[in-house]
Amino acid sequence: FGIRIIAVRYRLEAQLREAAADIEAQRVAERRRSEQLDALRATVADISAELELPRLFQAILGRAVALLDATGGDLGLYEADSDQLLIVASHNMGQDYTGARMKSGEGAMGRAAETSEPVIVRDYQTWEGRSPQYAQGPWHATMATPLLAGGQLVGAIGVVDARPERQFTDSDLRLLNLFAQQAAFAIERARLFEAERRQVQELTVLHDIAAVGVEATNVESLIQDAVQVVGDTLHPDYFGVGLVDEGAGVLRVCRSTRRVREERLTIPLGQGVAGRVIAGGQPLRVPDVSREPGYADVNPGTRSELCVPLKAEGRVIGLLNIESTRLDAFGQADERLMMAFAGQLATAIEKMRLYAESERR
Repeated sequence: FGIRIIAVRYRLEAQLREAAADIEAQRVAERRRSEQLDALRATVADISAELELPRLFQAILGRAVALLDATGGDLGLYEADSDQLLIVASHNMGQDYTGARMKSGEGAMGRAAETSEPVIVRDYQTWEGRSPQYAQGPWHATMATPLLAGGQLVGAIGVVDARPERQFTDSDLRLLNLFAQQAAFAIERARLFEAERRQVQELTVLHDIAAVGVEATNVESLIQDAVQVVGDTLHPDYFGVGLVDEGAGVLRVCRSTRRVREERLTIPLGQGVAGRVIAGGQPLRVPDVSREPGYADVNPGTRSELCVPLKAEGRVIGLLNIESTRLDAFGQADERLMMAFAGQLATAIEKMRLYAESERR
């Protein structure tokens, strides 16, 4: 009888210890959830205050990685016309994936975008759905979730961890989903602000170019003032204007926003991006100049380019060239603005040439 009493006492003590351990574990979990929610609130407050898109993308991604105590991650925006994700921010991934594109369904982020559902991968190295673009990375645990605003797909965010022992949990996924919802609305808000800002810029540039066309006394001063207007308003990494010299068979760069050797640069007609634009009379966006055959590396650091023709009475008389140190920096809105600018500038140049010719005669 005494032995049974001792056995019962030991069982009770063991049960009490287990209950105490469970209570402590619950307390730790609650404290961690409370800390995560506090961090989430602070994170959302920070990103909601940012309206400049490139900085917002980096802020969202960096905050997500820190929030999940992960190694790195990528952020992609969804492009409906191509049904792809464009990577707009990359953080601590071994290489900069900014500018890369992923098909819908490709990899963890592509699958999250395709299904509008989050994805958890225990080991990306052995996962059959991994993207060829990310196959060589040192990460293991991977998690991705869609960015949805008002039921519309904005993009996807993915985080990775290079530690073999790390596994993302359902709790981690819930936290990332909460963050992603707020991040999607922050992106949409910044996009609206960017659209309004761009509209103001467009009107400003077109108004100022019209004023320049009235005040300029010759083609050289017209182009110089036009380049100044674009530089002061849009602040491009590089912007230049070139005119076709049919007699010499070259394109002459007249003015640019950089006082380097391209001020006197001549490019044989038919070569490179400029040659294709002049020959075809159509604008050309180059998302990655390193992949462009025959690209002339005039401006070190250039990664993407937008080139549009200057056309007067259906004839190409020159071109506008704008470059960026970021991959895939130019979109349809940039192209429309440059085409509108090119139309005004070409008309002003041609009128000034005709006036100069009539004066000479």
